[in-house]
Amino acid sequence: FFFNDTATTEIYTEQIVGSVRCVQETGINAEYMGCGDGANDCGALKQADVGISLSETEASVAAPFTSKIQDISCVEVLLKEGRNALTSSFQIFKYLVFTALVQSLTVLILYYNT
Repeated sequence: FFFNDTATTEIYTEQIVGSVRCVQETGINAEYMGCGDGANDCGALKQADVGISLSETEASVAAPFTSKIQDISCVEVLLKEGRNALTSSFQIFKYLVFTALVQSLTVLILYYNT
């Protein structure tokens, strides 16, 4: 667990959850991404903005994302997928706005000509 660029080991679940809440409540633009592989990580994975379970046991129920790969290389894949989903959403929104604008202008031109 990293907090203020310091690695911490042998930390209790309540301390992890409290630290995550503290980071999230600071008001600065800080998001918490947590990776866990055991039952002691469940609370932090639930509280995290992005929680990734690296096992298929207890932590996989608590985390929004579960990886079949047992190392943190899945983080890069998850970030790419998230960026792609966001880009696709923006493109669909732009397309819908543009088509609505074209339809509105077409209706205005038709009413103006009649």
